[in-house]
Amino acid sequence: MQNGNYWHHSHSGFQEQIGDLAPLIIEPTDGDIDADREHVILLCDWTFDGVKFDEVEGAIVSYYGERLRLILVNDTMMEHPIHLHYM
Repeated sequence: MQNGNYWHHSHSGFQEQIGDLAPLIIEPTDGDIDADREHVILLCDWTFDGVKFDEVEGAIVSYYGERLRLILVNDTMMEHPIHLHYM
């Protein structure tokens, strides 16, 4: 299978709406992503990283010189513009 970012979800009942979905990340065969940390951000109509919008706490913080890998998975039919803040 080709490495990359994928996701899966159910079409049975309301399983997708209650969060029965997840990212599926296939790493390169050498396993090296050359990042210090990684975060998966799953955007969907009902949750943010499996957490309801009004329950999200804090921000993803990175530090000078740190290599951060952000994996964005969009489960919606909409575009989701994002922006990053750096000081």
